[in-house]
Amino acid sequence: MGSTEEMKFLVDVAHLYYEKQLTQQQIARKLHVSRSLVSKVLVKARKSGVVEVVIHDDKIHAHKELEERMKGIFGLKEIICAEPMEGQTEEECTALQAGKYLARRLPNVKYAAVSGGRMARETAMKFTSPIPLEHVTFVPLCGGVDKELWDIQANTVCEYFASHCGASGLQLHAPIVVDSKEAKDIFMSQRFIEEVLQKAKQSDIAFVGIGTGSRYFEMTNLYLEKEQCMETEMKDKVKGDLIYNFYDLQGRLLDCPWNRQNMTLSLEDLQQIPEVIGAAYETEKAEAIYIAVRRKIISSLIVTAPLARQILKLHSRFL
Repeated sequence: MGSTEEMKFLVDVAHLYYEKQLTQQQIARKLHVSRSLVSKVLVKARKSGVVEVVIHDDKIHAHKELEERMKGIFGLKEIICAEPMEGQTEEECTALQAGKYLARRLPNVKYAAVSGGRMARETAMKFTSPIPLEHVTFVPLCGGVDKELWDIQANTVCEYFASHCGASGLQLHAPIVVDSKEAKDIFMSQRFIEEVLQKAKQSDIAFVGIGTGSRYFEMTNLYLEKEQCMETEMKDKVKGDLIYNFYDLQGRLLDCPWNRQNMTLSLEDLQQIPEVIGAAYETEKAEAIYIAVRRKIISSLIVTAPLARQILKLHSRFL
């Protein structure tokens, strides 16, 4: 390929990726080349100066004081208070900010573990990276959910992330919960499950959505026998949910059939990952998030300013 022809090819690929926002796989199909070639071309486009990444952040940060206060109180590695633009929902804004933060962190990451849930899905679907991330492998933190909820399960979220940046994605071929602790032990000992969860444990970074206590009743009623739901016993105990692990006011894993039978990384293992990023926008999740950051399970946060203020109010109340 001659230099002029090669330069035109670089420009064409860069235009499709950065301006038309096609995925690398879509570009490969459109131009009848391999995805690996598209990835190499994008790297060359940046190195040769065809593409320049410029970040404009000229506005005064409206929530800098709020973010610094949250960092100081909870010892967070990072917090970003998302501010919706005109015509933008809080969910969209939070997902976009979470994606931008991930794009900054992923260039030096080998394994990135992700949860299921609507926030994880929205972030993955809106995710873009200024550089190809073919060295990154996205790993699910938990098993799959019902057919009706397939698009928010961790396996699907991994696919979304990987397809938007040229990365790879693993699949955890297991249900989210099984019928007994004995069944869980058998599943967890299977090589194809054990290997995926081991890579999740080895991840450099994890991205998780956060659920309220009410999620417990939705999931147990959907998947467990009625006598296993323990609705009366759990009513005032369950306060939050991280990767389908339900915890109490102290951030301790609740002793219940669901937590004994779920197919997911444990809270202890999640806490060992160097950076666990949580994202949410709903103020009703303040208590669940407060508990998770106080217990140092979540180390970085992307939330809206109203949610951050609600978390601080809870902190003042519990002092």
